[in-house]
Amino acid sequence: MINSVEIINEEGQSVNINIIMQFEIEELGKQYIVYTVNDDGVSEKVPVLIAETSDENGKYALKKIPENEVKTVLMFYDNVRDTISGKR
Repeated sequence: MINSVEIINEEGQSVNINIIMQFEIEELGKQYIVYTVNDDGVSEKVPVLIAETSDENGKYALKKIPENEVKTVLMFYDNVRDTISGKR
């Protein structure tokens, strides 16, 4: 099930996104979401994005993943994605 929520981006703007999944990496102590923006439900190709999240006044705030954490986050996501899709 995909949830549509309003978030605050790094520029402080309010944006609606569709959350595909959420996960936490305990060793980093951070939470992340996998999401799309402006998915029309018709297009065959839709960019899928990952961002660190935090709660700011009851709304998701998205943060860019620090460069030194990108590899860890992508490896974790790849493992979860492959497990869900049955590729592992």
